[in-house]
Amino acid sequence: MNPCRTARRSALKRRHAVLLAAQTAAALVLLGFAGCSTAPIADLLDFFSPGRIPAAKDVSGGVCVPQGGPASGVLVGPPVAPTVPFKGVPPGGFEPPPPAPISQTPLPGSGK
Repeated sequence: MNPCRTARRSALKRRHAVLLAAQTAAALVLLGFAGCSTAPIADLLDFFSPGRIPAAKDVSGGVCVPQGGPASGVLVGPPVAPTVPFKGVPPGGFEPPPPAPISQTPLPGSGK
C-alpha cells in the first residue's frame, strides 16, 4: 500500500473525529443554554428584538379585563360535611394484630 494514501486516510479520519467532537460540543452547549425550557431562547430574542406596542391603537386595560361578577366581598369555600367520631371497628371487620411481645432473652454476642 502506498504510504502517502495511508497518511491521507488517517488525516481524514482525524479531521472527521475533530469535526464530530466540535458538533457534539456545540449541541451540548446549546442544550445547556436552553435548560429544561425554551425561556433562555425567548429571553435572547426579547433582548435583540423586544416587543413594541403600536402607537396608532388605543391601548387600554390589561391582560385581565374585568368580566363582571362580584368585584369585592368575601369568597368562601364549599361547605364541609360534618365529621363523625370514630367508634371502633365494626363487628366482623379487620382488626390489626397486637404488638409483638418484647423478648427478655439477651442477644447473641452481647456478653451477658
